[in-house]
Amino acid sequence: MSDKIQWRFPIHAVTESLSSITVQSCKTKCRVKISNSFSINLPGISDMFSPSDTYQYEIKEVPEDYIKLVKRSLKLRLTKNTLNHPDDHLSFDVSFKPYKPFKCTVDLLVLRQSGGLWKYLN
Repeated sequence: MSDKIQWRFPIHAVTESLSSITVQSCKTKCRVKISNSFSINLPGISDMFSPSDTYQYEIKEVPEDYIKLVKRSLKLRLTKNTLNHPDDHLSFDVSFKPYKPFKCTVDLLVLRQSGGLWKYLN
């Protein structure tokens, strides 16, 4: 073997927080729109807080049979994507208008621009 050959494997670490709290529940009749707002605090943010950080979200773990239904029925918008202090919260607007009856749960992932992930599991 040659000493000149080197193998490098990058390791990417992300701080992650799991929460089993139900953040938002939506229930309505078919073709009836409901709109609501909700806010969430980010546990553990005080250790790595920076007021310049911005946050994004993703909807994950949608059951395969319901992906199209959820995409058409559920609209989520992050209305406040920065924190002014560690006890501050992120705000969301949600609208839900199903075109046919279904019941499923999804996970909300909040991602910090500079690293960090909060999973709200349902």
